Amino acid sequence: MIGIQTIAWATGATVVDNRQSARLWDKDEAFIVDKVGFRSLRRLAAGQSSQSLCREAFADLQKQTGLAVEECDCLVVVTQNPDARRTVPHTSAQLHGALKLLPSVAAFDISLGCSGYVYAISVMSTFMQANGLKKGLLFTADAYSPALQQEDEHTQLLFGDAVACTLLSDNPHYIVGKSCFATSGEAGHALWMHDDGHISMKGREIFNFCMRSVPMHLAECLKKNSLNPDEIDCLVLHQASRYIVEALGRKAGFPSEKVPFVLGDVGNCISSTIPITLEKIWRQNHKRILVSGFGAGLSWATTVLHRYGE
Repeated sequence: MIGIQTIAWATGATVVDNRQSARLWDKDEAFIVDKVGFRSLRRLAAGQSSQSLCREAFADLQKQTGLAVEECDCLVVVTQNPDARRTVPHTSAQLHGALKLLPSVAAFDISLGCSGYVYAISVMSTFMQANGLKKGLLFTADAYSPALQQEDEHTQLLFGDAVACTLLSDNPHYIVGKSCFATSGEAGHALWMHDDGHISMKGREIFNFCMRSVPMHLAECLKKNSLNPDEIDCLVLHQASRYIVEALGRKAGFPSEKVPFVLGDVGNCISSTIPITLEKIWRQNHKRILVSGFGAGLSWATTVLHRYGE
């Protein structure tokens, strides 16, 4: 079986005090701490990029596991916002060269945002199993700070820059259960990149979408996996904001202690929020984790992670 063996991550070196930034828009500290949830944000510093964070996360993964580049036979990058908006060659090919992987490595991109991690672990685990691959690197790499408008409070108080590197292998700690996927392309204007490369977000529409669609999706995924909520040890949601995570947990019927919000010093880092949250709770060794990502597209995806051997 192919599944998740371990996770490493890296963040931008610039630390933004979100409570101080909030004063620019007449927001008080309670709004930042209780609603937004991100007390500080990590942003790219001069000389950093998504690619450099990928290399840093991979170096940390190697320290954890002793993985040699010669062992890697698959590389996938989830991104919708590559460095300098450079899409040719594809991001995974650029990273393949930077990491000096073997020519025999399969490398491709997945163009998704906040739902991307759930899509990618499903796609990648089945792709590797079907083709006899044993060790694959999954990078989630969307640095939003270069695409934010300086005067836009809706995005400036939310988004941080971080990259996660997940090792999928035939020595897994968690395997991926049956997944559910959904898309509402007609609502895609709620989170949109304009022709000038800047992103805008309609916060109320995003919130309403989350409250309307995600709880039903969680229930659908549980049913598909023949599970009930009591059999889930932890619900890991995309860390969109503290308010959204806590409201979704309540609406889905999960006690607050099962719904972590742990990125208060990083920010909403798109497809990397789920793997970083998983790494932060890794030592709790949960038996079953329900995972759901939702956002740009609009797109949402949910799956169950089962501790291998249970």
